[in-house]
Amino acid sequence: MPYRFILITTYKSKLQHHASEANFNMLIEASDGLKLMNEKKPNDFRKAIFHNDKVKHLN
Repeated sequence: MPYRFILITTYKSKLQHHASEANFNMLIEASDGLKLMNEKKPNDFRKAIFHNDKVKHLN
């Protein structure tokens, strides 16, 4: 049976969400580059399945 991974990311604002790709790229570069599984690019398997702009965080 294949493994399934779910990454749940919470952002403080839309601005932080829109900057997420650049932030992830910094992490990828710091870890010696992108490691591909089965040569699939992230957009080949990545999908946002839920979002809610009305969610309020209490912190």
